[in-house]
Amino acid sequence: MPAVRLSATMSPTNYTKRVRAVMFLAIAVELCALARRGRRSQASKYVRLFLRGRAFELSLKALLLLSGWSAADVKRLGHSLRKCHDAAIKLGVKVRPPSALASNELDAFDQLYSGKRFEYFSTFELIVPSVTGTYSRFWRYAGRVQQEVMHAFLASP
Repeated sequence: MPAVRLSATMSPTNYTKRVRAVMFLAIAVELCALARRGRRSQASKYVRLFLRGRAFELSLKALLLLSGWSAADVKRLGHSLRKCHDAAIKLGVKVRPPSALASNELDAFDQLYSGKRFEYFSTFELIVPSVTGTYSRFWRYAGRVQQEVMHAFLASP
């Protein structure tokens, strides 16, 4: 029986790329909503920060996919919020650059988030949490970026 080569016939169409981008954005919106609800329900700070970080990551990756990046290129960025952010800015996301403080908070949060500190932590961290601060400047900036991502989706054909 001859070998079957699917790679030549199974390339993703523009439609499937757009569907993937839309799904990333839909999940990001839902995660943001869950993180906001978490404040009212006294959810763990770790959970809320993780949800917001994942929402920011997915919304940026949705924009990259919508702009023509392949899934493999997006995957190469890993979970680094800084790399995803910088790639989106290079695409021309129309948001003014973050302030120095927001940029520092982005780097500090990215170190925790991409280092999987919200997923793999020691029991000592439950007693003495290493995650301190609210990252409020970064979250305000991230909200503006996410709004621009939504506008880009609405404006795309």
